Amino acid sequence: MSSEIKKFVMMREALVNEKASLEAQIGTLQARHAEIVAALDDSPSAAPANRKGGRSPGKVKQAAAEKAPKAAPKKKATKKKAAKKKAGPRSGRRSQSAVPLKETMLSVLGKGSLTRQDIAAGVAAAGYSSANVLNSVSATLYQNKAFKKDGKKWKAA
Repeated sequence: MSSEIKKFVMMREALVNEKASLEAQIGTLQARHAEIVAALDDSPSAAPANRKGGRSPGKVKQAAAEKAPKAAPKKKATKKKAAKKKAGPRSGRRSQSAVPLKETMLSVLGKGSLTRQDIAAGVAAAGYSSANVLNSVSATLYQNKAFKKDGKKWKAA
């Protein structure tokens, strides 16, 4: 036989052996999976993992709704309560940087006029932390009159 055929035969044997080994591992894993499922009693009637107890939804809730008398219509919230509802918790986290963004940007722009990306890189290098520094820098540039646009570059006013 030629050397190429010998290589092919050897590689094929190696693949067949690896396949047999993997099939044996699959059999072992399937048996272990069945044991775990049996131990956890993974039946459809079991409560989902993300529920924190309480009664299960469904017929019990419907029956209770049918038995309960209809509630009177709710009164409108007063202005004081409405104001409390609007002032809910923030959805994002505020930056924990020691120096405010505007001051950091002014110090970066002290070197001359720069693009938004260059300002963001300088601000990040100065230690300002944010989920997206470029977005924060862009918003500050367009909202503050302390910065002036000069073509595609920005400079301190």
